[in-house]
This record gives sequence, structure tokens and C-alpha cells, in this order.
Amino acid sequence: MPGRDNPPVPHDPSYRRLWMFPRNVRKIEPWKVAQYLSIFEGIRGDTWAGNQKVQNFFRKNLVDKGIVRDASPYDPHSGGPRTYEAQLRSLGLIYRSDRKTIELTLAGESICNSEPPLAVLQRQLLNQQYPSPYGAGPQVRIHPGLRVKPLLFILNLLKRPEILSLTADEMIIPVIYGH
Repeated sequence: MPGRDNPPVPHDPSYRRLWMFPRNVRKIEPWKVAQYLSIFEGIRGDTWAGNQKVQNFFRKNLVDKGIVRDASPYDPHSGGPRTYEAQLRSLGLIYRSDRKTIELTLAGESICNSEPPLAVLQRQLLNQQYPSPYGAGPQVRIHPGLRVKPLLFILNLLKRPEILSLTADEMIIPVIYGH
């Protein structure tokens, strides 16, 4: 809620003032996330951005592990591997280095080192915040003055005795004005 530490975000047509999450992969299964990360751990140091050979290697490993079905992609430059990479980046489990390689964050390394993936994912989701690298993306452009940890904000709303629950329609208000 706006206050001394969180003033209202001024209108600027260049930016969005509502927060949102990417939906690269609609269902996040912790055991699959651990498998994705184990594959990325094996291709550390290889250039990812623009390197279809490495991306196809990632996809082949997904097929070999039985995570995705063995069907040829429609396009030889399929974006499937990039979708998984974007999801893990938005969850704060990997990042792209200055050399355009994929690197694991401390949270990603925790999962690779056998920490239960569900606990790590819960921690990552609760700590997602704006401003963020995702929010600054060219297709997203969330106002840099917006300062919120969305899931904690919603959970704190739900703890209030006068609220207790929110419908999907009621959730619109905190998403638009929750900062």
C-alpha cells in the first residue's frame, strides 16, 4: 500500500504500473525444475544466446530424460529450449552471464546439490520482487518506481481479518494499485 516508504507510482505512458509474472511454462513441477537445472549444469560455459546447437542439445536431454515427448519440433530453430530457460531465469534459478552463457544462481546450485526443489521454489517465489530484471525487459517495462514483493503482498492482505479471501476479480485491485 502507498505510504511513507512506498509512494504512489506516477503515471508514465512508457511504463506499466501493474505487476505480472511470465507464464512460460504453465505448470511448475519441482522435480522437473531439478532436471532442467541438471542439464544446464552440464552446459555451463557454452554460449546459449543464439546458439541453436546448444539449445537443441538441451532439448535432446529433455527427451532422453522423458520430460518432453520425442516429437520433432515444427521448426529447426524451435524456441522450446528458450522457453524453459526463460522460466528458470524468471524464477531466479539461472542467469545469463556477460559472455552469454547460462550460469546457476545460488538457488539453482542448491537444487543441483540435492536441496529439496519445492522448498527452494517456494523461497524464490516469495522473494520475487519489482523492480526486477524481468520487469525491465523491453516487452515488459514495469515502472522502475514500483517496489513490491507480489506474493508476500497478497499473503499479507489475506492475513488481515477484514479480508481473509480474494476472488480473481478482487485480486485485480492489489495487482493494479498494490505498491
